[in-house]
Amino acid sequence: MRILPLSLAVVLVGCRPFASEPQTAVHETAVDAAATGEVRTRELELRLLGQTLGTMTVELAPLPDGGERWTVKTQMTIALVDRGESPKTMSSEEVYDYDARRAFVRSTEIDREQGVEERTEMVREGDELRVLIEGPSHRDERRFPIPPTFTNQNAVFHALVAEVNAGEALPRSRTYSTFDEERMAFRDSTLLVQGRTKLQVGEETIDGWAVVSTDADGERTKAVLDGAGMVVQLEIGPFSAALVGAAASTKTASLSSYLKVEGRISENANPLDIELVVDGDEPDLPPALVDSPYQRVKRNARGYALALQRMACDASCDGIALPMKLPPEVAPFLKPSPASQSDAKEIVAQAKAIAGEHKDARKAAEAIIRWVHANLDKRDGTRGASTAVETLAEGGGDCTEHTALAVALLRAAGLPARNTNGIVLVPGWFGAEAGYHAWPEVWLGRWVVMDAALGRTEPGAHYIFFGHDEPGMDDGGSSLTRLLGRTVIRAR
Repeated sequence: MRILPLSLAVVLVGCRPFASEPQTAVHETAVDAAATGEVRTRELELRLLGQTLGTMTVELAPLPDGGERWTVKTQMTIALVDRGESPKTMSSEEVYDYDARRAFVRSTEIDREQGVEERTEMVREGDELRVLIEGPSHRDERRFPIPPTFTNQNAVFHALVAEVNAGEALPRSRTYSTFDEERMAFRDSTLLVQGRTKLQVGEETIDGWAVVSTDADGERTKAVLDGAGMVVQLEIGPFSAALVGAAASTKTASLSSYLKVEGRISENANPLDIELVVDGDEPDLPPALVDSPYQRVKRNARGYALALQRMACDASCDGIALPMKLPPEVAPFLKPSPASQSDAKEIVAQAKAIAGEHKDARKAAEAIIRWVHANLDKRDGTRGASTAVETLAEGGGDCTEHTALAVALLRAAGLPARNTNGIVLVPGWFGAEAGYHAWPEVWLGRWVVMDAALGRTEPGAHYIFFGHDEPGMDDGGSSLTRLLGRTVIRAR
C-alpha cells in the first residue's frame, strides 16, 4: 500500500515563480486479524524536517471470507516558509481488500483538497487489473494483464516472517511486482526483513520487525512493522511517521520550495557546470539524478556534479508548419490528460483565440507561452495541483498551474507538449536563486523548454530534470524525496 503522501511532492514542486544488533526472539503482540476477529487501529504522526504535518490512522479489520481490509487515512497541512504561500490542507483515504491468502482483491483511494476529490480504483478481475482514475473533469479507465510476480507488501512481509519463524536466517528479502498508478505499469519492489526489534513508546513496549522496502526508482522506505504488518515507525528520506507519543527527530529545517545557492550562476554558459551537495544521500542506492538531454551527471562523494545543457529552440525549430507530421512516440502528447484537459471546450476556445492565426508551430507555441505568463496572476496555487480548466477559471497560480494550462493550450493548438518537473536556477545581479519547479516541454522537431511561469521562450541551461509528470511516465517524486531538505547548489 502507498503510505508516503505523494501530494507533498506536488506542493513542493508547485513553487511560486521567481521574481527574477544481535537479535533475540521476542513475543509478538499483534496477531492475524482474520484469526482473532479483532479490528486493530494505530495512529501515527506525520513529520517532515521537524514539522508535524498531521496524522495517519491505519486500521486492520477481518472480512467475512477470512480476508483482511486495510484502511489508511491521512490528514495533513503543509505550510511552506516561502512568502506568499498559504498552508494547504489535504486528506486521503485508502482502502485495500485482500483475500484469505492475502492476495490483492481491490483498492480505492480518495484524495481531497480544497473541496476537490480525486478517486483511484483498482480491481483484480481474473488475469487483468482494472484501473479507474476520475476527478471533477476527467475519467480514465484502463486494463492491464497481471504478471506472474504480482503480489503486495502485506503478503510478502508475512511470507518472509513465516520463513524466519520456521528457522530461516535473517536478514531475508524478496523481489516482487506491484502496480504503480503514477507510471501506469507493473514495477518491481524489494522487501528486506532485517530482524526483530523492540520499540518503546511511552509506557508501551512494542515487539516488531525492522524492514526496508526499495522500489524500482531506488526510493527506500525504512519501517518497523508489528506482527500483523501494521506500521509502527516509518522513514522515507526527510519524511517520517511515528506512533503518537514517540519522540520526534531532532533534525529540523525550514520547509521551502527553494534551495541554497553558493556562488554565481552564469547566464549564458552552455553547458553550465554546477554541483549538488547532498547531505546523507545513501551511496548504495541508484543515483537520484541521471543523464538526460537536460544534464550529464557524475556522482561523487558529496553528491552530484552536473553539466546542464540548454534545451531551447534553435534554427531547427523554424519553418515547421501546422498541422505537424509527428513520430508515433510523440503523437500521444496531443491527447488530453487529467491535469491538462486539452479537449475541454473552454481550453479549445482559448487556444484558438491565442494561436488560431498562426500556421508556424514555433510562433504558435511562443504565443501560448507568452499569453499564459501575461494573463495568469503569479500567486500561490488554488490547491496542490489544480487542473488546466480550474486554472483558466481562477486566473492565477504557481508554476504547476501555469504548466498545466500551457500544456493543455499547446495540445489544443496541435502542439505536442508535456509537464516536466525538477529544479530551476535563476541568475541574478546579487546572486542566484533556485527552487523546485514545473515547466512545459513542447515538440518542435525535438523536445524544447518553454517556461510559462517565468515567461521564457528561449531559456538558458538552467534546468535540472527530475521527471515528466504525465500518466505512465516518471513523475520525479523519488528525486525530490532524496534531495529535499539536504541539498545545496554550488557553482563550479
